[in-house]
Amino acid sequence: VTEIGSLHDCLQQIIVPAFAAGFGGEHDVADILGRIQIEIGSQTRSAWPHAVDHGTVLPPKVCLNWQGQIGDLVCLAHECAHVLQFELSKHDTMPPVAREICAFLGELLLLNYVQQHAPKLFAPVRQIWALENHFYLVEDLDVLWDALSDLNSPYHYRHNYPLARLAAVYLFGREEFSVPGFFESGSGAMRFLPFDEMAKRTEKIRNYLPSFPVPNPETPLLRVHRSVGAAVLLDLEGNTSRAGSNLGEYFFGISAHLEEGTAFIWLSADRKPMGYATWHNTPDQHTAEVSHQIAPFGGHVNLQALLECRCGSRTPGDRYEPDIVVW
Repeated sequence: VTEIGSLHDCLQQIIVPAFAAGFGGEHDVADILGRIQIEIGSQTRSAWPHAVDHGTVLPPKVCLNWQGQIGDLVCLAHECAHVLQFELSKHDTMPPVAREICAFLGELLLLNYVQQHAPKLFAPVRQIWALENHFYLVEDLDVLWDALSDLNSPYHYRHNYPLARLAAVYLFGREEFSVPGFFESGSGAMRFLPFDEMAKRTEKIRNYLPSFPVPNPETPLLRVHRSVGAAVLLDLEGNTSRAGSNLGEYFFGISAHLEEGTAFIWLSADRKPMGYATWHNTPDQHTAEVSHQIAPFGGHVNLQALLECRCGSRTPGDRYEPDIVVW
């Protein structure tokens, strides 16, 4: 477990210098963040971490749980970025998706800072970022997709997270993008957001992986080994936490899923690996708990639909041989 110190130490020694570097001295970041009223402990244990803008009457407030873990440090960066946005935009209400882009930019400023100035923290902070991608870019994307499929669905704040996460990564480090300018923009923030440009760039994502050979039914073991190899390449391309796993554990873990019929490799029409998923069956065999899914070249919605089809079509006693699925 990586030691990160107290909340106060992390705020003063990591968060403040990380944000000050990202804002290039244009604002007194230390003064703004030094005025935050922080609530931690049992009174917020059941609530999502959040920041509250009290306008010019009272100082801003951040509510979060703090147990001295790396995830708490990332959460602190997220909420402090919200506070900076409140203050720098002079409390002009920013559209929710832009507000969350600010928060994710704060996390990226933290990543950038620890990489240069606290290298021992970089790997664990980056691991938290990768793990949280599952929530923001898989689970929240599913929620958004379901809502878009049913126009009568009520709005949920989490609909903002997938686009905000992707936009923050897209904008971070671009020479023409001003982090301070974006935080200051308030209700005019949407003019900064290049969603049309991002959508066009997805058409240029190239899958460089080789085509998967047509399997020979007489060599089932070779098929399993190729499936494991495809999973490794997909995890490496997606830079997931599994890419750093022990080789033996990785091989036997994927092999077990393939043997049990709780995994599939998704191939494109030209048989290039596009993604894969694994899951665990519940005791009643009627539902499944997804353990991993990755689609580094795009098509997460297709992968999710395929996953639901595979899991939903299972009945007690069904067994599948190792799956190579062409969408």
